Amino acid sequence: MGTFVVFGGTGFVGRSIVHHLCAAGHRVVVPTRSLEKAAALKVSGHVGQVTPVAFDLFRASEATLQTLLRGVDGVVNTVGILSPKRLFNALHVQWPKTLATACGYLGVKHLVHISALGVSPSSKSAYAASKARGEQGVLSIFPRASILRPSVIFGPNDGFLGKFAKMASFSPFLPLIGGGKTRFQPVFVRDVAEAVLTVMTHDRCEGQVFSLGGPNVLSFRDILRAIVKTTGQDVRFLPLPFFVASALGWVLQTLPRPPLTADQVILLKSDNVVPANTKTFGDLGILPTSMLPMLPELLQGYVRGGRWGIPHPAMTDTETFLHAHL
Repeated sequence: MGTFVVFGGTGFVGRSIVHHLCAAGHRVVVPTRSLEKAAALKVSGHVGQVTPVAFDLFRASEATLQTLLRGVDGVVNTVGILSPKRLFNALHVQWPKTLATACGYLGVKHLVHISALGVSPSSKSAYAASKARGEQGVLSIFPRASILRPSVIFGPNDGFLGKFAKMASFSPFLPLIGGGKTRFQPVFVRDVAEAVLTVMTHDRCEGQVFSLGGPNVLSFRDILRAIVKTTGQDVRFLPLPFFVASALGWVLQTLPRPPLTADQVILLKSDNVVPANTKTFGDLGILPTSMLPMLPELLQGYVRGGRWGIPHPAMTDTETFLHAHL
């Protein structure tokens, strides 16, 4: 079994990756600015299997990074943010290049970089453009790196389904940005973690880019309707033209944790689905998980009347019910 370093291991995707690596018997090192936050990951494996290490990528020297990576079998980079925009270049472009340089110098065997679907260096979205430049930097320095591009990721305590389910629990309206026509291919966080484990342990995946999407292509409106049906909330949909949403995003992005930014509105103008002629879960031998039948479990904390309230129809035959109403 090997030793792997997971940057961003305390995050939503990172935690799942740590769990999967531990389940496969590997030792996992988790660099973090908060050792207290990382302590919870120790129960992911046996005693001593997960090792949190104090590390601040903004302040760490080249020597510190090399000391951390010396002798490891593989490295996973899940570091990424949706805001603030001023940190995109540092975290999405410069950091991946720094990490790839260290991995190449030390002869690390595997490097997996988590990117996102729809990225392009010519994108009008600063997020998408920076992620694309980060990919280019990694591959130019470490050509054997594997790049994973997931669509929007869902799972327990995610920032996607839970975000709108929470909004539906206190607001009489849910915004349909751009009319809610943008299409997504939601991917289960554990499937992404399984993909990481696969590419980390198979040489045939080196230097490859994989686009990861679930089995269902759903519009933004479809997803919000599914959330509302599952939770039983009495909510109306409010169409919000892109120009209005963009103006709102400019105002909200000044908040410490903005629910919407102008850059995110730009992202919503393009579909976020797996393109043709690209490597996918199928090339990794993974059957992706459907989001729809998992909604009752994932959103049980947002059901109207509480978890033990009167069952909603979606709670008894979710997939049939939701397919009939989407």
